[in-house]
Amino acid sequence: MINALAKIYEINRDEKSKQLFNSIIEAGTVGTVAKTALSSLKAIPGINLAASALNAIVAGVIMSLLGEALIYIFEKIYLGEKSVADIDWVTKIIESKFSSQFTDKFKLVLDRITDNSDKYNIAQIITDIFGNSSK
Repeated sequence: MINALAKIYEINRDEKSKQLFNSIIEAGTVGTVAKTALSSLKAIPGINLAASALNAIVAGVIMSLLGEALIYIFEKIYLGEKSVADIDWVTKIIESKFSSQFTDKFKLVLDRITDNSDKYNIAQIITDIFGNSSK
C-alpha cells in the first residue's frame, strides 16, 4: 500500500525517501498501532468475538487509518508543503491518526456485528464504514 500510494504521488523509492518509508512502517505497524489497538480493546467492555474475527477487524481498521494518513502525508509532500526529510512530522501524523480515531472506528465496526456475522459480513461492515469515513 505504501509503495502504491507513493507512486501515485510521484514519491520515488530512493535513498532520500527510504527513511520516510521506514518510519511510516515502524509508526504504522509496530509501535503506535499495536499500543493503540491493545489499549482500545481493553477499553471496550463485553468483547466476545472469536479471535480470528477480532484480528480481521483490527487489521481492517489499521489498514484504513494508515491509508488515510499516507494519503495526507504524500499529498503534503507532493504539494511541496513538506518533504521526505520531515520524519518527525510523519510520525506525529500517524500517531495522531491512530490515537484519535482507532477506538471510534473499532467501536463502529463492533456495533454493527451480530452473533450471526461471518467473515464476509464483517468484511462488508468494515468496507461500508471505511468507504464512508471521509464523508
